[in-house]
Amino acid sequence: MEHQASNAARNGQAARQRRWAAARGWIGSMLDYNDSLIYATAASLIVLFSPMAIPTLPSRFRSR
Repeated sequence: MEHQASNAARNGQAARQRRWAAARGWIGSMLDYNDSLIYATAASLIVLFSPMAIPTLPSRFRSR
């Protein structure tokens, strides 16, 4: 009886660790996605409002 109880406790602990690992992985992925989104948005705004910052842009995008 005690052996079964200790196995159940270990299985419960292992399941809890798997849930925590999955939650931490999801949170890390969401932080990485948001970081990439913010970086891409900032980069596009820099190009939009300061076209002279990138000299390779076609002349029609440069300010006069």
